[in-house]
Amino acid sequence: MESSNVDSENIDEDMDEKLRGDAVGDTMYSASFITKTLMKLTNEPWTTKVEEDLCFLWDMTLEKDICEYLLELSYPSLVTDLIKETQENRLIEILIGILANIFSVIQDKNKLDIEIVGILAQVYSEDPLVIVQVMRFIKAVAFFYDKVNFIDRDVFEQIRFILRSSTNTELLTITLDTIAKLTDNCKINFNVICGDIIPDMFTGLIEIKSNNDLGSLDVRTAYVHVMQVICNISSYQDNSGNILLDEIRSYSNLCVTEISHILEYFSVEENLLPLPNELNFYAEAVLYIFEILKIKSYLVIFESICKIIAILLKEDCEEVKLFLKVFKYMVLNGELKDLQDSVSNVSLESFHRISRKIKNNNEALSDKLRLIENCCKKSHKT
Repeated sequence: MESSNVDSENIDEDMDEKLRGDAVGDTMYSASFITKTLMKLTNEPWTTKVEEDLCFLWDMTLEKDICEYLLELSYPSLVTDLIKETQENRLIEILIGILANIFSVIQDKNKLDIEIVGILAQVYSEDPLVIVQVMRFIKAVAFFYDKVNFIDRDVFEQIRFILRSSTNTELLTITLDTIAKLTDNCKINFNVICGDIIPDMFTGLIEIKSNNDLGSLDVRTAYVHVMQVICNISSYQDNSGNILLDEIRSYSNLCVTEISHILEYFSVEENLLPLPNELNFYAEAVLYIFEILKIKSYLVIFESICKIIAILLKEDCEEVKLFLKVFKYMVLNGELKDLQDSVSNVSLESFHRISRKIKNNNEALSDKLRLIENCCKKSHKT
């Protein structure tokens, strides 16, 4: 949510109307301005002035008192009525954006007296800016519920379609975030979710990467959402032999390939330092995903993990502990040939130092480490 900073030395007559008089709660904002703005939506045509006032009201909804006041004025009902009648996408975008702000600020399920289906219908809009606000609304409402029954298979299929077809980075990123929120603690119904969401998400991620540098915040945020969704849906359990988990496992190679790209990026010291905030998440997610999907072949991921650990050890970073857990898991469970091939570009000194950091009373682990290290020695002699 964006905010507006008001400069008291630069308030014109129009701004004075919005700020003075019958202030709402502890804010500076006028109740009459809010009422007049809402009345314009039903009594006047869509104009630049109406849009400006409505945008100002949108900014005002960062204040809890304003959100409470709009609920008193039955704003949710007004929204559902207006979006049925208008074809003006900008108006629909702002109306739903305000609604998303209200429920992000209020966070009270008992005040969610709204026809959700009417808002969800806008997920089929051809305007990406409208859909962005629908996604924000879905995220805000999903917070209230242990189970999100208002998302049916049709809406979910449309969300998948957006991931496959959109070229809008903002829309793709917030759609991935929305799926992460919907699948958190198995909120969305098991019969709605499907394993085919995995390639859809990676299609969206690849599109985001095509428009942004790999180390950009947009790409890194998208990776976090994708990996979070994989973790979330892998935890779903059913009574029919874990069909969903089997579907997800069928995309294991795709998961490994795409995850390897972000880890390979961070395996370079200038990209890893200063440490990104989400670094621990990458380690935890990789460990969980590889365990639950029973992945044995790691491609270049093991090499990247080794290089990241080497940098973290050199810098004496606390985060190294999680990556050492990933390293140990991969050594114990990975295919030996795969692991040996992965260390050809890892310095012998680095691998030896990592091996010494592993607290080890496991004979199988010791034997495997020795075989991998011997291969590392040979590759550096040739």
